[in-house]
Amino acid sequence: MKILDSAIRLQYQREHSEQELQRKLQQRGFAADEIDATIIELQAKNLQSDQRFAEAYTRARSRRGYGAVRIQQELKQRGVSDDNISDAIQACEVNWFDLLESVRSKKFGSDMPTDYKDKAKQMNFLIYRGFAKEQVQEVFS
Repeated sequence: MKILDSAIRLQYQREHSEQELQRKLQQRGFAADEIDATIIELQAKNLQSDQRFAEAYTRARSRRGYGAVRIQQELKQRGVSDDNISDAIQACEVNWFDLLESVRSKKFGSDMPTDYKDKAKQMNFLIYRGFAKEQVQEVFS
């Protein structure tokens, strides 16, 4: 019962992917077979869902100005399946192009760069933030 309490406590703090939950429970010293059984039980009770985690994560990261490419990579690192990732990106209903322009103007001001060095700096920043190269190039064309 102690492992179940620990897992539920973690889930109530924030949504966790299955992989994150496994890692955190292992760090607390629980055995792998106990962890697997507990996660199956949580999923059966709908207390853990990678789909719900992916949607919450996507909303949170997009609100902080990160693009879909970076969010997808981060979700993949957290063990979320490709199907859940693509569903979460679509469910988020973010206009990525508008978000890109908002992030750019917040960081660099509303004026577009006039020289190559500033343009490259802004483009690299936006690509680092996870926006698709095609979208970034379109903003500057």
